[in-house]
Amino acid sequence: MLRRLPIESAQPLVIFAVARLAVALAALGALIVLGFPYDGRGIAVVGALGLPWTLGLLLTARRNPEAVLHPLVAAGDIAVLVAIELLVPEAYGATRFTALFVLAAHAHFQGERRGLAIALGGSLALVAATVVRGDAPLDGDPLAFYEVVFVLSACAAGAVVGSLRT
Repeated sequence: MLRRLPIESAQPLVIFAVARLAVALAALGALIVLGFPYDGRGIAVVGALGLPWTLGLLLTARRNPEAVLHPLVAAGDIAVLVAIELLVPEAYGATRFTALFVLAAHAHFQGERRGLAIALGGSLALVAATVVRGDAPLDGDPLAFYEVVFVLSACAAGAVVGSLRT
């Protein structure tokens, strides 16, 4: 019942890995061009966690595509975003946008039920990181509104995109 959907070709998994790597490289490039904002924390986290993680996933996708379908890969993606959230709260918007991309893509490969579960768990983990950190760039009602919309959008993407393969 909670099985992932069969993938006929490994190519989409490799493309997802390339897209993840492209996002990490673009983030690094933007942080360099912008003069190492956030006291260098952004480039440190993206360079030390995001880049190696995405590069490792690309190598794994090319060698053993089935391995990148494991739910722990989605957990790793979220863990990297949570680390960014905790260490660079000023990157709130970029973290949320990246999360929506990653969660929707995982839903595509995992199917509707798993996709929804990954989206719900991942979005709630990011919201929890914001609450734990306590110093988001926003506060009060706007933050609460944005977080609710983020979680609902992530869940909708997880359910809808996951159902496209069924």
